[in-house]
Amino acid sequence: MSSLNLVPNPTVMTVQAGIFIANFFVIKKLLLEPYLKVYDKRQNLTVGNKSEAESLLQKNETTLKQIKETLQAASDEATSIRSELTAQASVKKGQLISSAEQEAKATIESVRSQITESLAEERRKIPNLVDDLTATIVNQVINA
Repeated sequence: MSSLNLVPNPTVMTVQAGIFIANFFVIKKLLLEPYLKVYDKRQNLTVGNKSEAESLLQKNETTLKQIKETLQAASDEATSIRSELTAQASVKKGQLISSAEQEAKATIESVRSQITESLAEERRKIPNLVDDLTATIVNQVINA
C-alpha cells in the first residue's frame, strides 16, 4: 500500500505555489478584470444615469415651479389691468352719458323755446286772421 507522506517537500510546495499564482493571474486577467470593467461600466451607466435623472427631475420641478409662479404673476397683473380698465371705462361711460343727457336737455329746451315762440307768434296772428276771415265772410254774404 501507499503510504501517506506528511513531510513537506519544498520543491513540490514551490511548484504548487507557482501554479497557484500563475492560475491566479490568468483568472484575474481573463475573468476578473473584464467582469469588473463591465460591472463598473454598468454601475456608472445605471447609477450615473439615476443620479442624472434625479437631478433632471429636480431641475424640472424647479422650472415647473418658476413657470407656475410666472403664470400666477401674469394672471394677477392681467386681473389688475382688467379692473383698472373697467373702472376707467365706467368713468368714461358716466361722463359720456352725462354729457349726452346735458346735450339732450339743452336741445329739448331749445326746441321747446322755439315752439313756445312760434306758438306765441301764431297766437298773435289769430286776431288779425279772424278779423280778415270775418270781413271776407261778411263781404261774401253782403255781395251775395
